Amino acid sequence: MELIGKVLAKRYTIVEKLGHGGYGDVYRAFDANLQLDVVVKKLKDLRKSENGGREEVDVLKQLHQENLPAVFDFFVEDGQAYTVMSLIPGQDLEEVREKYPRFNQKQVLYWAKQLARALAYLHTRKPSIIHSDIKPSNIMLKPDGDVCLIDFNISLAITGDYSYASGTSKGFSPPEQYPDLGFYLEKTGAQLYNNEYDDRTSQAVTIMRKTIGSGIDERSDIYSLGATLYTLITGEKPSSHYWNNGSILDKNISISPGFAHIIDKMMQLDPDDRYQNGVELLDALDNIIELDDRFIELKRKRRGHRAITFLMFATSACLMVSGYFIRKRELDIEYNSVINEIRDNIGNGDYDIDSLLDEAQSILPKRIDAYEAKVESLYKSGNYNECISYGTECYRQSEV
Repeated sequence: MELIGKVLAKRYTIVEKLGHGGYGDVYRAFDANLQLDVVVKKLKDLRKSENGGREEVDVLKQLHQENLPAVFDFFVEDGQAYTVMSLIPGQDLEEVREKYPRFNQKQVLYWAKQLARALAYLHTRKPSIIHSDIKPSNIMLKPDGDVCLIDFNISLAITGDYSYASGTSKGFSPPEQYPDLGFYLEKTGAQLYNNEYDDRTSQAVTIMRKTIGSGIDERSDIYSLGATLYTLITGEKPSSHYWNNGSILDKNISISPGFAHIIDKMMQLDPDDRYQNGVELLDALDNIIELDDRFIELKRKRRGHRAITFLMFATSACLMVSGYFIRKRELDIEYNSVINEIRDNIGNGDYDIDSLLDEAQSILPKRIDAYEAKVESLYKSGNYNECISYGTECYRQSEV
């Protein structure tokens, strides 16, 4: 049914359609009572009657948090449920990304803390309220530079049944938000062949298979917000083929180790490995400097360990080299002493030098002095044939 121009609940004049999501159509309307523009959302898949949801709606109308829209009203007309919320001025971050695909850490961290405060507020309501559809297009950037988390699944909030979620957003929905494996494969086009994966991928696929269809909770919001922060700082949307998403540190971006750790933890496939709710996440973000310092200290210690290891290696190497040269000098002195004795004997006409030659060759077998002395001894003693034969053999051995 076309709603433009119609008056609902005798006060809301529908002005224009703002969008359509997995949870219903969204319209801008004029509220005759409040005399201002509001958002009217036509709810999809609301599974309680008007009376059955009234108590929960009253709880929603009491929500007051600066990074969330106010809930003004809930009504049913012609069997269709509607909710009325404040109209947030500005642009959604998906629109902003068309002009500025990525943002620096300072800006993203500023928004992350505001969004974490919104989640901490929602997750500590009684009962807890799950947004279930966090992504850039559901975050409004207001004219003052702050952000507001819009379009949370009020249908689920009213019913209080988070075992199902009628919509998913590729790249932003965690695996548990898909009702079953078949639905996931159909929506994402993924194909699973475990035998073709490496160990890391196989582990991711195993966790994903276990998690799909388990139902959403606060940790699902943590994943979706992590995927949103990942998108804002890298300029790339995470893959819905979860095993392809490595650490954000693998991206060529400027990001502190503490913030990278937070985003990586938010996007863990196993919900137990994520921050368990908005309160835990906000605490981590508020203490990111301490987290960065711990990583820096760890890195410094690792560098220190590497430096110590290098110094130990260098010292050992120096000692080895030093020891080598000391020993070489000792052998040279010992060898030269024997050679000098051989030359003295030859000079005195004593050619019985075989034992001294053997001693010299055993000290430094590659030095030629001993072999030259042998040739000289044979020549001076008149053993010319043996001299030629020995000299030729020495020359041949040197060529080998």
